[in-house]
Amino acid sequence: MKYLVCFFTIVSWCFFTATAFDWPQQTNDKSPLFASFGQQIGNTINTALIFSEPAEINAIGDGQVLAVVNETSRGSNWFPSALGNMVLVIHPDKMLSVYGNLDTISINNSISVSTNTQLGNSGTSGWQSGKNSLILQVIDLEQNRIINPAILLSRIEQQQKRIVPGPIYLINKEGQEYELGTVKTIAADTYKVYRQIENDTMPYSTTLTVNGAIAESITYDSASADRGSITISGKDFYTAHKLYPLIDRQFIGEIALTRGRNVLSATTSNIAGIEATITYTLQVW
Repeated sequence: MKYLVCFFTIVSWCFFTATAFDWPQQTNDKSPLFASFGQQIGNTINTALIFSEPAEINAIGDGQVLAVVNETSRGSNWFPSALGNMVLVIHPDKMLSVYGNLDTISINNSISVSTNTQLGNSGTSGWQSGKNSLILQVIDLEQNRIINPAILLSRIEQQQKRIVPGPIYLINKEGQEYELGTVKTIAADTYKVYRQIENDTMPYSTTLTVNGAIAESITYDSASADRGSITISGKDFYTAHKLYPLIDRQFIGEIALTRGRNVLSATTSNIAGIEATITYTLQVW
């Protein structure tokens, strides 16, 4: 049986620009990810970076080991978790780093660690399926927020790739779907807008504009708990069900198209700020 204290959170980009952590894995420079922050995993939104390859795991910053949890741990304040064996390190800036899915742990409770102190080796002690290893979470204890570790790590090579925003789909209130690029005319109505997901990438942000005005901007820098569900914030708090209604669709906004010429643009940005934009011109009747 595995155990973990749960944490749920949300935050703004500007708060974290002064905070930086080092890379957690002692492997080559291209440690691939099994899943990125914000992607759908099962029926929820992923709140960690999940690495693909097992490796030696190091502390990402100076701090104090708050807890070491393994299969033999017991206590009334713990309950079953998918993270398996893990180490929790609290840092001077009231940030907490969580290293889950460890195979071996080489450190004890309540000792000080420095950046790159070895904590153990990643493995498959958690409950995940597929090719996955280290599960890294970062939590802001002061603000009670869980943060996308990618915005704090000093390098994130595997997320430098440009992420294409399309194809783009519109769905009206009656559930009719239109793939833009194949549709040139459309009825005036309110539409939910989705991009087609690339399984091996996850945008850091998505922006949707109509006739030059921003209709929606969703940034995956943090997540929060809202009535028991993990949410990502934009104009609303979006659950996994709203963001990912289908396995190959990601919600990027809702728009109202009015009669006449409408120009719709969808932009995706990766963690390095590299953007890609796709634009469609529609005649609305």
